[in-house]
Amino acid sequence: MTGRLAEWRASVRQHRYRKAFRIPPPTWDEEQQRWLADTLGAAPEVVLPAESTAVDQEALAVSATNLWRALRKLQDADDTAPAVRHAQHYLRKVRQTLADGGLVIYDHDGELFHPGLSLEVLARETSAGAEKETVAETVRPTVYLGDERIQLGQVIVVGPPFEQTQEGDGGA
Repeated sequence: MTGRLAEWRASVRQHRYRKAFRIPPPTWDEEQQRWLADTLGAAPEVVLPAESTAVDQEALAVSATNLWRALRKLQDADDTAPAVRHAQHYLRKVRQTLADGGLVIYDHDGELFHPGLSLEVLARETSAGAEKETVAETVRPTVYLGDERIQLGQVIVVGPPFEQTQEGDGGA
């Protein structure tokens, strides 16, 4: 009964299209059917070449950055709207899934800054109340794929005012 039902379903699916586009069932003799069964039964595992599994790291970094920006925008939004809460939930799930897969999006806001950090400083600002240089704002996050950094973070740094020294003016 199952065979007839499958045949009927296949024929009904074919009738959705015009006659010129319908695909007739294959007409194979017994030898061809045996060959097909042997071939399919003894098929080796398919091994994909390494290049087909390669990830476009630049596209991945851009996607991660856009995800990070969307999460930041929604953090500032009104949390009482159900649509906002749902969007926040789904975006957090996407970020967690990416993190489970080895993609880490690193936000530098509030971190102490020192020149040895691998960050691109877009601007330095001074503040009389600042004691040490800290990252005031992350413009673009650092993105890691496994142990490899695929995107360099961009930050704005705030620190104490620069002290201008009178010494070393050339000594006249």
